[in-house]
Amino acid sequence: MEGFEAAIEVILERLNDRRVTGKDRPVQARTVYEILAREFGYRGSYRGVVRHLRRRYGVPAVRAYRRVETPPGVQAQHDWFDVCTVLGGEGVTLPVLVGALSHSRGRFPWASREATQLAWHTGHLELFRRYGGVPL
Repeated sequence: MEGFEAAIEVILERLNDRRVTGKDRPVQARTVYEILAREFGYRGSYRGVVRHLRRRYGVPAVRAYRRVETPPGVQAQHDWFDVCTVLGGEGVTLPVLVGALSHSRGRFPWASREATQLAWHTGHLELFRRYGGVPL
């Protein structure tokens, strides 16, 4: 880490890191390492960056998080994405509904020719059939 201490300070200030500014959240050590390697030519190890940050600023406090548990078949999150693929020898962009179940964390993509309400319902139903543990 010798010679890179000032660069780390610059990175932390630029990212408004709590260790430097006293507000917001601390930046992930991985982010500091990646910027240090990309912009300052650091060739050392990721663990070296972690050790430096811990020596200089101490071990970061453990942040609490809330995990929401739901019974099977109660909740899911969905979103549409466009995927470019070849279908029947022709390049097409297909809408894909990706769903994730809160109970099992199961994920399921549902491709369709159109992003319609019917396609959404079909993909949603198939997600619960395959991963929901609830017979439909």
